[in-house]
Amino acid sequence: MSKPKISREILSKKAADIFRTKGYRGTSVQDIADACQLSKASVYHHISSKETLALDLVRELRLHYRNQIFSVVFNSQLSGPQRMERFFLTLAKYYQEDAESCLLKKFLGELNPQDGALWDEVKNYAEEFVETIMNFLPEKKIDERRGQAIRIFSLIQGYLLLNKIWPGAKTIEALNRFCQDLYNKPEMVAGG
Repeated sequence: MSKPKISREILSKKAADIFRTKGYRGTSVQDIADACQLSKASVYHHISSKETLALDLVRELRLHYRNQIFSVVFNSQLSGPQRMERFFLTLAKYYQEDAESCLLKKFLGELNPQDGALWDEVKNYAEEFVETIMNFLPEKKIDERRGQAIRIFSLIQGYLLLNKIWPGAKTIEALNRFCQDLYNKPEMVAGG
């Protein structure tokens, strides 16, 4: 009896599901093989290592974020508050409809600088996220905007975790309303 054949795309999707559930360190190549009903050797026919597979997944997700989510911020026809609102609405829709988003959050919480290229790629995602947020913030000194953008990024991650506890709470929408206060009541969020 021969083992089933599988495409790299399906293997990647199954691996992403396992990474989201077990984390990077908790996932073995054997776990991926089992999920795909393949031998470990067959998995290595598609990938050179678990790290390379994870790196490819993170790069694909970063590209998706850049093209589908971050890009809405760069519409110069809209005001800062309008770009912010569009960003949060797009983000909320993505997080509600696409389980892939959890993979970056999972890796962000688990990895550290000792994880080399994979850490660098996840950190680059976070940096790109922060730079995108900076684009719709009110004009201030660059370090002030960066500080606010980092706080907003942190709030987004926290709101997403809370959304798992209270799924109907529309936490991203609440975060959008909070961030709109950057324009309406800047003194509310001026702190460090």
